[in-house]
Amino acid sequence: MRVQHLLTATGLVLALAVPGVAAAQIKIGHLADYTGGTSDIGKPFGEGVAEAFAHINATGGVNGKKVEIDTVDYGYQVPRALATYKKWTGDSPKISAIMGWGTADTEALVNFVTQDEIPYLSGSYAGQLTDPMKKRPAHGKGDAL
Repeated sequence: MRVQHLLTATGLVLALAVPGVAAAQIKIGHLADYTGGTSDIGKPFGEGVAEAFAHINATGGVNGKKVEIDTVDYGYQVPRALATYKKWTGDSPKISAIMGWGTADTEALVNFVTQDEIPYLSGSYAGQLTDPMKKRPAHGKGDAL
């Protein structure tokens, strides 16, 4: 239920602040780990994301706009997350925001989404991702991949 409330609030923020929301639908990319190294918790998390947005759409969407989710099982493989991001952004952004999953993909994409100004929500608990003063060391390789 908490995920549903978080996603509903996120949807409302997206409707007010994200470019491309003037379209008939709000398109969100969803990196999910259904088959990779963290799939034991990634699968139920990803299913929860899908169910929450299905509920949002069933109850009128966000400001009357349906949310279209492009879910990609990236198997917790950073190169696949990077390739998916490139597909989603391409010549012109095809998505308004991204629901990420883990620390590895989030660390790899953080500089890209910051530069491209694409809202990115992650399921990661990595403290360094919320450390603007860089007082905590990064655990992954970041965008150097």
